[in-house]
Amino acid sequence: MKTLQPMLLLLAALFTTLPWNDAKAGTLCQDYGGIYFYFTVGAGTAYPKASDLIPSSTNINFPIYIAGDFEIDKTCSFLNNVVKVAPGVKITVKSGSYYTLTLDNTKIFACGGL
Repeated sequence: MKTLQPMLLLLAALFTTLPWNDAKAGTLCQDYGGIYFYFTVGAGTAYPKASDLIPSSTNINFPIYIAGDFEIDKTCSFLNNVVKVAPGVKITVKSGSYYTLTLDNTKIFACGGL
């Protein structure tokens, strides 16, 4: 078993340097909490609903900060994205409709409690 240890350490070191490995050193809050968020959305902002943020598209592929309750009132997808959510915020898909919310390769986190 001792002869395998150096090989396993080498493989672990190689894995962490591969470009497709998005593993960071800390929590999502530590790794992404300080990035620039293109829009602040949710209740109390200029973008309380998804249709306000992306009126002619379905994709949200830029970092956003959800500061207040956010309503999904149209089908939309978070693609390859980073989404920071303020503590206590609710993300609601509008009921009585056929709207969907897709998270595709997206990191969603809060730096406090959700």
